[in-house]
Amino acid sequence: MNPFHLSSNPKVWYSQFTTVLHEAYHIMGFARSLYQFYIDPVTLKRKTESDTYIVKSNGKFPYVIRSPKVLAHAREYFKCQNLDGVPVEDNGGSGSAGSHWEKVVFGNEVMVANVSAN
Repeated sequence: MNPFHLSSNPKVWYSQFTTVLHEAYHIMGFARSLYQFYIDPVTLKRKTESDTYIVKSNGKFPYVIRSPKVLAHAREYFKCQNLDGVPVEDNGGSGSAGSHWEKVVFGNEVMVANVSAN
C-alpha cells in the first residue's frame, strides 16, 4: 500500500481504510486457503480444515467456523450459548466463499464479502 494514494477526502479515506483493514484480516489468516495452517494452541499440532475451522453444517447455513475463540465470542455477542458455528459466506469463488462472514447474519461487518463495511 502506498500512502501517497490515500485520499484527503474523509469519506474516501474511510472507504480506503476499511478496505485495507479487510485485506489485513485476510493476511492475518481469515482466508479459507490458510485454515489448513492453523495450529491448535494446546497440542501445537496443525489443524485440518474440516477439524474445527470450516465445516459443513446441518443448519440453515451450509458452512460455519467452529474455532473455540470464534464460538466463544459469537455466543457472547449473540447471547446464545447453544450456537454451534458461525456462518461464513458460501457463495462466490475461492476468494469469497469460506473467507468472509455471511452477510445476511453480519450485515456490514468489515469481513463480509463486499466493501460496504460500517
